[in-house]
Amino acid sequence: MEFGNDFSHPMKQPIHPPRFALRFFRWFCHPDLLSPIEGDLMELYHERVEEKGELKANLKFIMDVMLLFRPGIIRHRGDALARLRGG
Repeated sequence: MEFGNDFSHPMKQPIHPPRFALRFFRWFCHPDLLSPIEGDLMELYHERVEEKGELKANLKFIMDVMLLFRPGIIRHRGDALARLRGG
């Protein structure tokens, strides 16, 4: 009896950007801007993983999030506090 061997075709594990950077982005970003900007960040991240590898894509993702931390994108203080309290 011969058993199939799937080792020649390993399943790719989904690759995700650094969790802390994504959580920080979701925390500070204004709700009206969150979805489109996050979509762009994720698209760029996956392109970079394919082109440059996961490590460089992770580092660029962190830099992109830090560069987005500016007044026009930051949610209002009351919104952020309510989110921290679970509201």
